[in-house]
Amino acid sequence: MSKEDKNFYKSGNKKFGVGDYQGAIDDFTKAIELDPENPEIYIKRGDIKEVVLEDYQGAIDDFTKAIELDPKNPDRYIDRAELKIFSEDHQGVIDDYSKALELTTHEPDKKEILELRSKVYKILSKIDLDRSQSL
Repeated sequence: MSKEDKNFYKSGNKKFGVGDYQGAIDDFTKAIELDPENPEIYIKRGDIKEVVLEDYQGAIDDFTKAIELDPKNPDRYIDRAELKIFSEDHQGVIDDYSKALELTTHEPDKKEILELRSKVYKILSKIDLDRSQSL
């Protein structure tokens, strides 16, 4: 990170801390313009879009870019999977959890990812059952 994009990154964090969410997004966007290869900035901006603005598609887009820049980080896939739940992209959720599982080496983390993915499979089974009963 250059000094200028670090300043925007720090400013974005400060603005987020005091509740100036749009100002934080603006600063993270400026930091991205200066350092478009830094996945952490996309994650920060995506977090605000998700948690504060409930802009799930915008957050998915930011997390997708972070994955493109850092494809070996399983946390990125888990973050995006959790967002895809809101868009009812169940297959996307399963795919992201599966990729995170593939990249994870820590056994307790693998167990947690398997449990999360299992919950999605159960939801899909219930949806399929409900559809078949309504025929």
